[in-house]
Amino acid sequence: YDKGKLHLNNNALVALENYHFPGNIRELENILEKAVILAEGNEITAESISLRAKKSSKNELKADSGLADVEKRMIENALRENKGSIKKSAIELGITYKTLQYRIKKIGIKKLNYK
Repeated sequence: YDKGKLHLNNNALVALENYHFPGNIRELENILEKAVILAEGNEITAESISLRAKKSSKNELKADSGLADVEKRMIENALRENKGSIKKSAIELGITYKTLQYRIKKIGIKKLNYK
């Protein structure tokens, strides 16, 4: 996400340590990925980490759709800058080729003329 080096502040670390992860390691990965997107500056704070014991369906949908929009714009911008090259875009975004293919399909990004 081209944010440089980030670090967890003490409050964020305590929040993660005290959270009971009902999911698997992917849940932790998703939480940290969202935190990176929401982080301001080079620090991930407890506020940028969204840990919820219970998911509120209305609020969760709003947050998820907002993040999905950000993710979609980032992917579309990378594809546009790299003239539609998934390989180059994946490198730029710091993810694998396969992950980017999956995200493009899941988000529903249509093949555009990026030339």
